[in-house]
Amino acid sequence: TIITDTTIGQSINVALKNCETPYFFVGDVDMIFKNNFIEKLHQLKSNTQVTYFQVGFLDQKESLRKCDFNDYKINFLSTPEATGMTFYPTDILKKVNGYDEFYHGWGAEDTDVHFRLKKLGNQVNFHNDELFILHQWHPKAYRTKNSLEPFHSTLEKINHQYIKQLQITKQSVANKNFDYGVLPNLQEYQKLDLANHFIKISNEINQIDAFFSGTIFNFKNEILALKINEYKNKNSSFQKLKNTIKRKNQQYYSLNEINDKLLLLIITHFRNQPYQLEFSQLNKEISLKIAL
Repeated sequence: TIITDTTIGQSINVALKNCETPYFFVGDVDMIFKNNFIEKLHQLKSNTQVTYFQVGFLDQKESLRKCDFNDYKINFLSTPEATGMTFYPTDILKKVNGYDEFYHGWGAEDTDVHFRLKKLGNQVNFHNDELFILHQWHPKAYRTKNSLEPFHSTLEKINHQYIKQLQITKQSVANKNFDYGVLPNLQEYQKLDLANHFIKISNEINQIDAFFSGTIFNFKNEILALKINEYKNKNSSFQKLKNTIKRKNQQYYSLNEINDKLLLLIITHFRNQPYQLEFSQLNKEISLKIAL
């Protein structure tokens, strides 16, 4: 089975749980594979060993060319730290519950699964004797003020500390508290428009903390619609005057801070639940619909 990596473990695990072949390859969608790559995989088949491949990176101009694999000019080569293009025996990957679905973002889930398989005594080999995979250049998608896509500002740092802590505690099995590889159900997502509870709050710290720590956990088997708006008068002259005379003043999270907290809440507690999250920096609003 060959699938493409969407940068999160859940997509890989959906394919893994439905995989009935003895071997499983994970690769990115922006790769060019050498014509005899499948033949090479057959040669590397093993019931206990894992193989991951060196990748040749193309620059923008070279990526636009159409030529034979060997005629591309390589900009640079990946190192053993780049662990994404990996060929697994399916059974041993299922034994560790596949990829850890805590990781939402790029890269860390690959390194994590390699570590966990090594912990169980499996050999993980870096194949760089011959180049079989090329990475096509593409622009990096950065968040803009017009974007509604969820984006966590410190996700890579959290992922880094998470994997360090797993290595210290020598964990080998992922997703112990969640069913892994859950295939999203379109009908369940369509029901999000039928929310039966509506909550609107501001970015005031106590309102946010109350909702994240308690309120959201009160709606089991129900659909909740939440809107969070920035308090418009927090910088008013009156508020500044209150600060000046040292009277008790309300405190506020920025919408970026709330967005990060909300994403962590979902990843930690509700990652398998149908949800729709939008963050509009232009409208100063965060919207969440979730089936709890």
